[in-house]
Amino acid sequence: MKDRQSYVFNFSGGYRQEVLDGRDCLVVSVVPLVPGVHTGMDGNPTYYSPEALSTAVSYNNGRPIVVNHPGAGQTANRPDILEDTGVGTMFNLRYADGKWRADLWIDVEKGERIMPTVMSRIRNHEVVEVSTGLYGRWDQTPGVWNGEDYTAAAGDLILDHLAILPDAVGACSVADGCGIHANKSDRDKQKEQPMISRAKAWLRQFIQQEQLEASHDDVRRNIQALLDGMDNGSWMHWVRDVYDNKVIYEASTTNPSEMADGQTSITKLYERSYTVDDDGVVTLGEEAQEVIEERNYVPVDNAGGDENPDNNKASNDKELKTMEKEQKVKALIACEGTRFEDGDKDWLMALEEGQLDKLAAPETPEPKPEETPDPEPKEEPTEPKENAEAESKAPTFEGLLANASQEHRELWAQLEAERQDRRDKLVSGLTENKACKFTSEELQAKPLAELEKMSELAAIPVTYAGNSPAPVNKETAPVPPPLVPLENVKE
Repeated sequence: MKDRQSYVFNFSGGYRQEVLDGRDCLVVSVVPLVPGVHTGMDGNPTYYSPEALSTAVSYNNGRPIVVNHPGAGQTANRPDILEDTGVGTMFNLRYADGKWRADLWIDVEKGERIMPTVMSRIRNHEVVEVSTGLYGRWDQTPGVWNGEDYTAAAGDLILDHLAILPDAVGACSVADGCGIHANKSDRDKQKEQPMISRAKAWLRQFIQQEQLEASHDDVRRNIQALLDGMDNGSWMHWVRDVYDNKVIYEASTTNPSEMADGQTSITKLYERSYTVDDDGVVTLGEEAQEVIEERNYVPVDNAGGDENPDNNKASNDKELKTMEKEQKVKALIACEGTRFEDGDKDWLMALEEGQLDKLAAPETPEPKPEETPDPEPKEEPTEPKENAEAESKAPTFEGLLANASQEHRELWAQLEAERQDRRDKLVSGLTENKACKFTSEELQAKPLAELEKMSELAAIPVTYAGNSPAPVNKETAPVPPPLVPLENVKE
């Protein structure tokens, strides 16, 4: 018998390392499904009763774990699917505390190769979305459960696979109580949520009391945060210009599968409306219009043909800007102070003009000539006393924080510490990457959102088909294997 080693870490909601069939495995707890109404990719809200879940555990053990669902109409139990996206096996499926619970045995080598970002999140004890691929028998009788309408009820459930979703949300989501490390989430939310809620409420009260409107920088940052949520591992989104009620943003990609022969990158511009409510929360409009850059942002449909002289001028201006951008990129690569190489050209070309200007090495300022003092110093006009007093009384965040209660100061300090801890982890991960040319000090000076994007670029997880459900036959379903009565089992 082969030696079996186990490394157990003494923290709740964590993971452990095991050896299975001679391969290192990361073992972590998961909640695949909970009773309730869940809407899958077919768009039909379906009720999963406690009875349906509790009676289906005995014959659904040992199912494969894959990254994302296979294509529509496909099972995960195929050699090619398991070779490309399989990362392990689900064991110890049980119905406990009103939920499906199980252990995921993830092959460490395949996990690091296929989903490195997810492996890092698991080791950092973060909750990860999952989704079940199920067969079953569906009762098409509509009903209501806990105030939620459903069109069908599930029964005789047979699990084809469990999908890990690096960049999507499952039908039974983390918010519903499902996911990797969901056990930790259930317990810790009771402790963490009150603190976060009170901190947010206090900041909201501060904004309302002082009647401070969201600055343009705040609006731009909030819009960028919403655009970050649109990133999918292939396309990246950046704010270009922000106006009073609309935003111009760009979507860019260097994914070869998205481009024609000879292309190295694609960048598109879009116009979208937005609103800001009384709490400073930004909401993007539903419609996005593709635009081109001329003297103004003009919808693509109104651009006209080549006979339009304005379009010819816009085309010439665009070519000129591209040439200027290429010159800036060449200068950055040639400059010893930036440490960029020829292989960074495509990445640099995808950046905005302003971002390229920030990456340029600072020029040495010329010494200022000595000024000859005036024979008679001029008297500077003095501000009215009332204006000076009003300016000195203008509320600032630092002043309010200094006068806040001890509890509020501790809440803010804890939030800042969590942000710094996240920053330190991102900087550590980036500096460990041999392709990273930034120093720790340079990375620490960058905004947290930019570090998040750089971290994703440094290790983009391999993705395959989208969040498609397992094939479902709602008329007939495979009959579960018969259960052997206990009295017939020989010890």
